[in-house]
Amino acid sequence: MRAVKYRKVESGVSANQALMLALPKGRILRELTPLMGRVGIEPEPAFADEDARQLRFATNDPGLEIIRVRSFDVATFVAFGAAQLGVAGNDVLMEFDYPETYAPLDLGIGRCRLVVAEPAEMMKDDDPARWSHINVATKYPELTRRHFAARGVQAECIKLEGAMELAPALGLSGRIVDLVGTGATLKANGLVEIEHIADVSTRLLVNRVALKTRPREIGAWIERFREAVDVLSAAIADIPDEITKAALAQDVFGRAGTRLLPLLKEGAAGIEALRQEAHTLGIVFDEEAANKAAKMVDACDQSIAECSISSVSQSKPSLASPRVEYRSPSESQEPKLGWPCCNFRLTGL
Repeated sequence: MRAVKYRKVESGVSANQALMLALPKGRILRELTPLMGRVGIEPEPAFADEDARQLRFATNDPGLEIIRVRSFDVATFVAFGAAQLGVAGNDVLMEFDYPETYAPLDLGIGRCRLVVAEPAEMMKDDDPARWSHINVATKYPELTRRHFAARGVQAECIKLEGAMELAPALGLSGRIVDLVGTGATLKANGLVEIEHIADVSTRLLVNRVALKTRPREIGAWIERFREAVDVLSAAIADIPDEITKAALAQDVFGRAGTRLLPLLKEGAAGIEALRQEAHTLGIVFDEEAANKAAKMVDACDQSIAECSISSVSQSKPSLASPRVEYRSPSESQEPKLGWPCCNFRLTGL
């Protein structure tokens, strides 16, 4: 019998090798952990150790491995085919604007916004409509230049990796472009938001070539992530708004509850963590409401868990190849993925 030879695909991995998932270090990874559990990805124990020097990890699925890299490097690993899947904020995608990457799914975590900010005293006499040339400190020089060029403003960008808020006070630049969640850091450093550039959230990325050459495997992972996002959103959505609003500010934790949900599931320790964060941000915290929300989250999660094993197994895409439709290169639309309808129902919500 003739041995089967596997050709090397353009995405940088042989057709019979495990897919590589690139994940960012830090806050996004912590928010991503509950979602990964729903998807069914269980990394080896070393992955949970933030001090570990190991960067590549096996998972419970022999067809998937994980690498842990800087958030800005995720897009590069995926674009050049070193990883076929990745998770990164759309701020990173906009900065690099790689045509080789495709973001089919918003994971609903890491929500914040990209803004222009300046010292409060400067704002009194400033008129952004009259800008022609400005100095800006930012982690996003390409994105910043494009944004201001569209307005006919020449932006001289000074790239910093962090501590952007110090730049105006020390005379490094007049303004900054940075990510903002609650605005507490800006306020603490005497800065005010003057212009909104983009809303930011975390996306699932795929390498376009890999999607064409290995559509069955990559399409399956896309669908599993999509279903996990829907399940977590349904669980948190069942908690009445007045409870979550009373527990802590919605603009801090977002409607999807991706930061709220993991902490509320940790019992007393989680409630205490919420209290401390609320105190740091200077917002009202209602412990009774938080405890009630925690019980409801637990009940929602239990209802999901009580779905029959057969229903859960049916929710995972089968090994049958997905229907993938590609348009000609001249058309700007994204490739369209189609999977047969999956039978997954939340009976207890």
